Amino acid sequence: MKKRILISLGLACLAMTSAFAAPNAALERVLKNAGPNAEPAQVTRLREAIASSPALEAQLNALAASGQLSQFAIGEEAMLPSKPGPFSAWIHGSTWAFQTDFIDKHGKTRLMDVVAPGEMLPDNLVFALGHLAYKAETAMQMDAASIKTTPRDQWVSMRMKNDAEATIQAWNDTVDAAQKSNGGKVLAAGQVGSMILNLRYRAAFIKAMQAQGEDKLQFGDDGRIAMTPANVAAVMKALSTSSLFDVQ
Repeated sequence: MKKRILISLGLACLAMTSAFAAPNAALERVLKNAGPNAEPAQVTRLREAIASSPALEAQLNALAASGQLSQFAIGEEAMLPSKPGPFSAWIHGSTWAFQTDFIDKHGKTRLMDVVAPGEMLPDNLVFALGHLAYKAETAMQMDAASIKTTPRDQWVSMRMKNDAEATIQAWNDTVDAAQKSNGGKVLAAGQVGSMILNLRYRAAFIKAMQAQGEDKLQFGDDGRIAMTPANVAAVMKALSTSSLFDVQ
């Protein structure tokens, strides 16, 4: 109990100091120079999502500073860079592309009719940006393992593992945003459960939670998912039998 209290106090202090954080100069340029078809409200929504999670903001600050994120492009598919699959948000080089209605559809949407006391709704745009951030962070590593130079089974496994790790980072960023909104207090189990049930991408998490034995996904006391081999494997298995995300 004492350890839990100390952790809670530490996280609360972190959230308080992060409340004044802001995009660094490189990320600020990316936001100010969002594609010519971006509406002001869409850029504002991006800013809100990024600022809501200190972890996500740190990830995007680092990517912008390194040149791995140089532009947010928003518009009709025909006006955007080519995409690697049936996605509505994807990465092309250092450009992050979003189809016109993607940002508007990815808010704090309630999917369950039951409203629980003190519940926290997940921010689906935070999840999507966290997912893209991980893909950008690992792009060079994944590109180096070309299907032309890597055995097919190994290449497929690497891609699936990368998807699972991106999914875990996206969830942790979403929890980070909710915890900040919760005054820096660690989320209660009921709040975490409500977030899972109202998440746009909930199917894979529910499958992984319902799995048996070593395939069962484990959550930490603070609602986050540790990037352990067992958890990555659990998410990989769940994703393999779930619908493809609309975000790369």
